[in-house]
Amino acid sequence: MYTKQQTNLRNVATIVACLAVITIFAGCPGSNPKDPVNNGNGAFKVKTAMIAFKKADKGVETTNTVMWDDYGNYWRLEDSDGATIVDEKAGKGYSLNLQKKTYTKLDESIYSFAKMGRDLFKFSNSTGMPAYQKLANRTIAGKDCTVYSTTSSGITTVYGSWNGILLLKEESGVLAGTGINVNTSLTATSYSETVPVGSFSVPSVYTLSEP
Repeated sequence: MYTKQQTNLRNVATIVACLAVITIFAGCPGSNPKDPVNNGNGAFKVKTAMIAFKKADKGVETTNTVMWDDYGNYWRLEDSDGATIVDEKAGKGYSLNLQKKTYTKLDESIYSFAKMGRDLFKFSNSTGMPAYQKLANRTIAGKDCTVYSTTSSGITTVYGSWNGILLLKEESGVLAGTGINVNTSLTATSYSETVPVGSFSVPSVYTLSEP
């Protein structure tokens, strides 16, 4: 049996991992202090956004949504079952069960992990990764994206970004030393600069599930 804390962590980890595809090859986009993505206002240059993504992993497709306000200080990661919402200014976060209409408060350790989810959507080609190769631009979710590729440990990763926001990530190859075949993609299917009212707060009809 899992404790409530372990269950919360598993729920948050599921969303973060699903959106990350295989983040070990992504480095830490946006972590360079000279990176213009870190503009002092928050994580992103765009104040408000909602992006739907389709993830494909060996033929299995899932959908996820990320949204934020105040340049990323308020943000939400969501799949069909659950959502994580975070208020970074207040240092608070919540895990929502969309089916049961319950919520739990994220403790400090889970909150710190949940914050990683937002950073999966920042991109900079100045993060110390192996040399990037510039490819032809691609239109993704209506945005003219700059596209780069890089290869590390046998895996070729293609990134597509617009205005510092990651809208495409494709990985393929065989992981060196393991024989593991990798064939995954994360692609934005829609982009909007408006979000539904109340996206970053717990709905009043939800019941608190105590630890």
